[in-house]
Amino acid sequence: QDFFTNDGKISAKRYAVVLRSLYNAAFLSKEDSSKILTLLMKTPFTEYLEQGLPKGTEFAHKIGVIPSEDVYMDAGIVYLPNRPYLLIVMMQGKTEKEVGRIMKDVSERTYEYIAKYDGTHD
Repeated sequence: QDFFTNDGKISAKRYAVVLRSLYNAAFLSKEDSSKILTLLMKTPFTEYLEQGLPKGTEFAHKIGVIPSEDVYMDAGIVYLPNRPYLLIVMMQGKTEKEVGRIMKDVSERTYEYIAKYDGTHD
């Protein structure tokens, strides 16, 4: 009940809780969590964050769009080998073309950073 706002919206922080719970099978059984994540990997939507990932990278994600409010969101788990991570981007007030470009850029930069990160600070 406290998960969504009164108008049915959800924050990035709350979305992260859902994704972490699925990844860690913290709420559902391991089998059920795995089924849901597998379904999220099969989504046909590739316009946003998935564009910035190398081909073949597993990405369990959910998009959300409210066209009347120019709201766009993509949230998911990027299965970088030995370094899976959550990536959630929510945007408002941009055109869909701008959103696609920005999300691709954010996704590429995040993937590159995490793939190269060696545990030390720059």
